[in-house]
Amino acid sequence: MSRRCAIYTRYSSDMQREASIEDQERRCREYAQQQAWSVVEEHVVADRAISGASVAGRSTFLRLMEAAKRKQRSFDTLLIYDTGRFSRDLPDLLRNIDILKYHGVNVLSVAEGIDSAQPTGRQMFALQGMHAEQFLDSLRDKVHRGQEGRMLKGLNPGGRIYGYDNVPIEDPTRTGKYGRPAVSGVKLEINPALAAVINRIFTMYTGGMGQGAIAIQLNRGGVAGPKGHWSRYTIHEMLRNERYRGVFVWGRTKKDRNPETGKKISRPTLESGWRRVEVPAWRIVPEELWRAVEERRKLAGERFHQLGGMTRTERGKSYLFSGTLACGECGGSMVICAGGGKRGYVKYGCHAKEALAKHIGKLVLTPVQRDGRPVYKVSGNVSVQPDSEKCRMLVVARDGIEPPTPAFSGLRSTS
Repeated sequence: MSRRCAIYTRYSSDMQREASIEDQERRCREYAQQQAWSVVEEHVVADRAISGASVAGRSTFLRLMEAAKRKQRSFDTLLIYDTGRFSRDLPDLLRNIDILKYHGVNVLSVAEGIDSAQPTGRQMFALQGMHAEQFLDSLRDKVHRGQEGRMLKGLNPGGRIYGYDNVPIEDPTRTGKYGRPAVSGVKLEINPALAAVINRIFTMYTGGMGQGAIAIQLNRGGVAGPKGHWSRYTIHEMLRNERYRGVFVWGRTKKDRNPETGKKISRPTLESGWRRVEVPAWRIVPEELWRAVEERRKLAGERFHQLGGMTRTERGKSYLFSGTLACGECGGSMVICAGGGKRGYVKYGCHAKEALAKHIGKLVLTPVQRDGRPVYKVSGNVSVQPDSEKCRMLVVARDGIEPPTPAFSGLRSTS
């Protein structure tokens, strides 16, 4: 029986060849030609430089899935080169195969000869899916081990750090991308101009300036920050970055993939699992200045967690949850992100701007009377749990993660 075929191809990163897409498509077309099946050109699609660990972010794949659900769809078979191109997550793989089958579309792996239309097709895909998932787990372990090895050598395992220049270490015996020598590692070299800004920040803090005031002064002076604009959160992170004292701390966070959204979330780890490596060449801040900053940060932290917003301005004292909320998704501080003024309420959100849309939830406090005294009625699909170590409440969002809707909301205290 003749089939009408869509073709889906994918490769994982820019370290793979763009030709990988062409090779996969060619093999799928050859298979269709051998079977005398037609290829629907409109649905010959690809996702480039996107991981197969989740369907999240694979816009082309998601559009293809929507096209398969239409009553007047133009294809009844989806050709893939192998199972790993479709998905490297077993639950995702089987779920999407079941969805396609429900809508009358079969999935066929050309390289493995597996067709979901066969009686044992789903079981065969499950076996191949386990291999694909194991490959991803093994690759993840190798990457982590490689990063840890570079860390132990005093090299930068990845990313850019304010105050330093990334200097690649080339290996002339190996060829990398575009025919250039392969990069065996990246070392950090102090940028004198940025190092002067860092020491200025540390000095201003020990001189009694608050983190917000430091950010305002830098912005007024036209000093460019790590991402352009300075904020008190940028200053906060900088003041506790041990790289500036010549110490590399490894393992402070770990990345977990949210099974509902497919997106990676960084989460803090226990300090007992951290590893510290001394790299004297990285030191920017003198030890005496570093310890003075640490002492002030410790005192400020103890006072803040004891009294919350009561440690700040008169205006800050009117906010009920200042200093007491933590994001249940990443553990970061919850801060006022909107509201106030004549509306009489404020909205709290995760302080990490990039994370705000992901760590969204709903916590609504409504003033009511109980036994003749004013109290707050808490509503919303949330879980409020005590955190004895930090003396905080963890607010764990169970819904509203996407799309971005108003963040955690709370009324001002009237006392």
